[in-house]
Amino acid sequence: MLPEDTQVCGGHEYTAANGRFAVTVEPDNARLHTRLREVAALRAEGLPTLPVSLANELATNPFLRVDTDPVADWCRQQPGIGHDRVARFAAVRGAKDAFR
Repeated sequence: MLPEDTQVCGGHEYTAANGRFAVTVEPDNARLHTRLREVAALRAEGLPTLPVSLANELATNPFLRVDTDPVADWCRQQPGIGHDRVARFAAVRGAKDAFR
């Protein structure tokens, strides 16, 4: 495991869009809502939202949270989804692909 202060550098500025999707998976994630407010403030100033700490991603990114209870619970509510971690990741990925 990498240290939580590792900086994650994405290749695209899509943090706000990913956050809007993440809230559909974890609407009660307080850290996610805090991150979205930070993202909105940064973008309003024309600033990038990346890099970001791995700790922040682990707390807010549903693709990195497939083993947490809230994301697993969301996956169990989706029809036809298996319950192993690969199936949960695929369910989140598929939902993100269809998200508008």
